[in-house]
Amino acid sequence: MRMALALLFLLLFSMAYNSPILLYPLFPSLNPCTTADVISSTGRMLFIADLHIRDLEKPDPAFKEVGGFARKEGIPDIVVAGDFFNRPEAFYALQREGGPFTAMRDALGLADERLFVIIGSPVHDPQDIKAGIHGKVAVLGRCAVFDINGTRIVAYHGDHMSRHGSIGFAVSYVTRRLFLERTWKALAGIDKDVTVITGHTHVSGVNEKARAANPGGWKKIPLFKPPLGRGIMVDEKGVKQVDIVSL
Repeated sequence: MRMALALLFLLLFSMAYNSPILLYPLFPSLNPCTTADVISSTGRMLFIADLHIRDLEKPDPAFKEVGGFARKEGIPDIVVAGDFFNRPEAFYALQREGGPFTAMRDALGLADERLFVIIGSPVHDPQDIKAGIHGKVAVLGRCAVFDINGTRIVAYHGDHMSRHGSIGFAVSYVTRRLFLERTWKALAGIDKDVTVITGHTHVSGVNEKARAANPGGWKKIPLFKPPLGRGIMVDEKGVKQVDIVSL
């Protein structure tokens, strides 16, 4: 009996540790979106995530297609929903004029477009970047709320769905229809009329009924071939998935 109780406790503890969303109802302060500011926009907005850039000095040329796509489609605002970097060291290591923020824009091939960055998983993005304006980069912290032509968007990386990205990927790959995103939205108390856009799982998709979306990732995953180089575009017509570059 004691062994069974111990195993049950261990299971529950492991689930709560890996998926902090399970604790939101008991500890609302864990939800990073409770204090997020609202950013208004009247133009199109492009959401991407999980770039996992290893070296800002020598980024993959494919990332520059983001800027080209934005200019082609008339998109003034780009949002990276977490995991811009593969490791925090990629941010700290840059020691050139303009600093890492200029290099982040250069990596994406941006010109006049505004860049908004949401902080992702601690193992990938530096957690000590202060929210605020850094040159032409706006760091929004762990979560942000956007009002785009009347469409309300909550953008969050999604690591509270599953701290271990491999587990999050596996669950999303098998269940489809953005199961984890829908679960996070419900437990976070997000209104049903608000669309949530998260990253983290590397599985792209749009669930119009549930108002949930995920742009997917840009990093190849061994043995699996999820679509790469996608984004989520939001405009006056709604929310849709777009292909930015073929990887």
